[in-house]
Amino acid sequence: MRILFVAPSAYLLGGVQDWLYMLALGLREKGYEIQVAVPNNHYHNGIKYNDYYSNLKAVFFSNQTGTPRGRINALAQLLVKSNADIIVGVNIGDVYKAYIKSFSKVSRTKIVMTLHAVEVDYLGDIGKYSPILDAVITTNRLTQKIVKNLQLIEEERILYSPYGVKDMHRHGYSNTAHHLRIAWVGRFDHQQKRILDLCKILEFLDAYQLPYTLSLAGDGPIKNKLKYKLSKWITNGKARFVGILNKDQLEFFYNQNDILLITSEWETGPIVAWEAMLSGLVVVSSEYIGISSEKALISDQTALLFPVGCAQGAAHQISRLLDHELFQRISSSGKAMAISRYSLNASITSWETTFLRIMEGNIKKKKILSLPTFESAGKVESLIGSQANEIIRSFIGRKAFCRDPGSEWPHSTYHHTNTESLLEYAKLLEQVS
Repeated sequence: MRILFVAPSAYLLGGVQDWLYMLALGLREKGYEIQVAVPNNHYHNGIKYNDYYSNLKAVFFSNQTGTPRGRINALAQLLVKSNADIIVGVNIGDVYKAYIKSFSKVSRTKIVMTLHAVEVDYLGDIGKYSPILDAVITTNRLTQKIVKNLQLIEEERILYSPYGVKDMHRHGYSNTAHHLRIAWVGRFDHQQKRILDLCKILEFLDAYQLPYTLSLAGDGPIKNKLKYKLSKWITNGKARFVGILNKDQLEFFYNQNDILLITSEWETGPIVAWEAMLSGLVVVSSEYIGISSEKALISDQTALLFPVGCAQGAAHQISRLLDHELFQRISSSGKAMAISRYSLNASITSWETTFLRIMEGNIKKKKILSLPTFESAGKVESLIGSQANEIIRSFIGRKAFCRDPGSEWPHSTYHHTNTESLLEYAKLLEQVS
């Protein structure tokens, strides 16, 4: 079985990137031919990506003209050249248009979309490309339920496989001084991660006169704003930033902490929770959208939970962990659950089984969609046509302007921003889970 994963390279920090890295290496160890392909342009820098994920040895594709047609052409060439049995789209929307463009040459190849977020754009892609998709693989039970209830694709093509993490060895619980050592790990973002909630949480911890330190590992778009908001706690030594950590550094980091704090609005993992639990930390988490359906973080059993955005509730749950017996009970039960469901071996076995099921399936696709249309890349293209524009841009080496990673290689081809309605819908599904 030869599998080609097509993924972005602009983002070096995140659960999706870690999942792909560990899954690819794990499937290779099982003898499968696994190739990861990432864009190598400006914002999406494949060279930096390979430096960070050095063992992955990703291959590159590049948009030579910077236009939408250039993206499709680059991906179509990649798909044909790969000669894969399964093509897996990982947040690169144009891979499905490229599959349609090259269908006569890749018609025997299965194509799959992996779903890693509760966002309208990705669901739009599923509905748009359902005639050609052999499967959609979700990493969370809630997203699986959303796709099913919206009837975006036939139920038999909606599959589930969880994220997984390697076991991290804990060198014993050393919190004899009753000092709360709290970790926050991930992308510094407020829209999903609600990281600015940390400010109010720390205010309540201070009001309770609790002994604590907060260590933040990661990076993100509001890093400077977050540092400003936390400046007084940084000054008095109660908060510190440790930067982006690789896996070895992260294992050491977990060993220096006892609590993982999660403040998110929604999650399809998160991988950091499973990592922390396998390391023996206790997870104190918001009741994010996705938590109920997954049934992994259970209040007072495998974790301590508080309502999304409730800083006082978060501080109260953290304060309870000064009770050594409570800490040990939840730490033990959380680790046992994580080992059984989210260990690296369990995850890789699940994904292997899913891919084999896709290979063995005899799903009859509908009539192939029409060839992709292309957005105009500027005034010149509107005058001379997109194909002539591509030839001229290639010849003179002048690329169309891309303002950010999302315009250089879009996550999705379906553009809709009404995420709030989707989150409300997700909450309703959670209530009946």
